Amino acid sequence: FAASLTSLNAKRAHAEPMAGIQLASTSAEFGRVASFPNLLGTAEKKDRNLKAFTKWTSMFSRFDRQLKQQANLDVVRDWQKDVNKMQGQSMKDMVSGVNKLVNKTRYIVDQRNWGKSDYWATPVEFLQRGGDCEDFAIAKYTALRSLGFPEERLRVAIVQDTVKNI
Repeated sequence: FAASLTSLNAKRAHAEPMAGIQLASTSAEFGRVASFPNLLGTAEKKDRNLKAFTKWTSMFSRFDRQLKQQANLDVVRDWQKDVNKMQGQSMKDMVSGVNKLVNKTRYIVDQRNWGKSDYWATPVEFLQRGGDCEDFAIAKYTALRSLGFPEERLRVAIVQDTVKNI
C-alpha cells in the first residue's frame, strides 16, 4: 500500500495516485484489452461520472485520509509487504495470491461490525476489523491496483440478491 497504492478521485472514474503513493511498474502482460466479457450476462456501460456511487467515492476519501495517519502505518506496511511478494508473477498468479491473502480476513456483517446495515470499509478498516462482501472486493481491487493492474482490467460488481432481497 504505502508505496504503491492508488485511489479514485471522487470527480473521476479513473484511478489517480494519492499523495506520495504510486503504482508498481506496469508489466507488458497488462496490455490493452480488445473487448470485455459480459459480466453476469449484462452489458457494460462506461461512465466517468461517479456521482451516484457515493459509498465508493466516500470510502476512497476516508482511505486517503487513513493512509496519512501514523496509527495505520503498521497495518499498511505489513499488508504491503505481503502484497509486494506477488510482484513480477503472472497476472493469474497475482490474482490467485491476492484472493488467498484477502480471504484470510475475517468475514463479519456490517450490522455487527459497524452497527449499520451497509458500510463500505476502507482496506485499512477491513484489515483491522474484517468485513463483508463488498469489503473483500474493495481490498482485492486495491491490492491488484497496487500490483500494477490497470483500472480498465478490473471490475467491481454490485448485485441485487432477489431471493434475500438484499
